[in-house]
Amino acid sequence: MNTLPTPHKQQRGISEPPQQKEKKTPVPPPIMVDGIKVYDEFYDKITEHIPASKFNTKLMKGGRIKINVTDGEVYRMMTNILLEGRYA
Repeated sequence: MNTLPTPHKQQRGISEPPQQKEKKTPVPPPIMVDGIKVYDEFYDKITEHIPASKFNTKLMKGGRIKINVTDGEVYRMMTNILLEGRYA
């Protein structure tokens, strides 16, 4: 007669701590920019301060530019550049 517990019975009494999920940081909202006359100059000025891999741009109707950034730090950098007018 085998008196060793089966693997299923061994598992029943052991409880593992619940694994914590990594909290995803929400993506910052897009930044909409109006009044840019020459897009290439605008883009070049932005990339002097922020690597191009950290944001992307999309030209919208009416000459607006939509900027999506990767994280909050880049968002703050971008808004500061735009508010200071370093792109113009």
